Amino acid sequence: ADVFKLIEKTIQARCEEAGVKLLFELADNIPPIVLVDKDKLTQVIYNLLEVAIRNSPPGDTVRARLLLEQLEPAEWHLQYSTIFTNPSVSPQEARHMLEQALENFEASNNKPCCLLSVVAIKLAQAMGGSLEIMPAAGGLTEMRYVQKLSSPNEVDTPLPDSPQTPLQILLVDDHDLQRMSLNRTLRAWSDLVSVDLAENGRQAVEKSHQKDYSIILLDLHMPGMDGFETAIKIRGKSAAPIIALSINESAQEREHCLTIGINSYIPKPIQPKLLFSCIMQQLHAHNR
Repeated sequence: ADVFKLIEKTIQARCEEAGVKLLFELADNIPPIVLVDKDKLTQVIYNLLEVAIRNSPPGDTVRARLLLEQLEPAEWHLQYSTIFTNPSVSPQEARHMLEQALENFEASNNKPCCLLSVVAIKLAQAMGGSLEIMPAAGGLTEMRYVQKLSSPNEVDTPLPDSPQTPLQILLVDDHDLQRMSLNRTLRAWSDLVSVDLAENGRQAVEKSHQKDYSIILLDLHMPGMDGFETAIKIRGKSAAPIIALSINESAQEREHCLTIGINSYIPKPIQPKLLFSCIMQQLHAHNR
């Protein structure tokens, strides 16, 4: 599937940028179509690679392995491992630190590698998978992610252009006119859409912890608690898809969004058709 080839290219490029050698093993029995949330899967694998890069000595080699085992005609078992040298922390110590970070998600923001790992675990769990840290041969550390996948007998039908069931959206934006305009746009999209508004990060966190939203639209650049900190706090208790809204479109900002658990990214000014399409894609992936 194209998603696995894309993942291979992504991690190769990141290792070259970081000056780390990469040994990548990709299964040769990949089915042409798999049903998977591409964004979440890519983010899990990218986060694990980033943890390995940040902990490996300069010039060291990171090993990445993606294997697929067919269990049934349309069911597959995916195993992805990142294996690396961690001279500072043993696998057992890393596991203990991660357990503590999972108990206090917000505190993990102060430890980038813990945050990357916690986000990866939460995304893996949201897809029905699991992630663990274990010793590997030669004193190395292995971070292993496992996940069941399915392959359809036929190609999925196209996504609808609008929601078919009630859709509850939390819209977070500190700019009054933009918030009001986007609120009208969303409500005009479909009678099934309802929108709650938050004008700052604190309100957004409170509302997201009080109600299960279908989707969260989050402005990244707000005074006080910005969108990045807001997303981290929301992710502590909510798995709802988060779509970032930003006037400063950049590759670095997109990358940072992925590492903290934001699912997608749309530049401002907002194009309604692009926003609607992104919402439907995220809902489809989240509910799969």
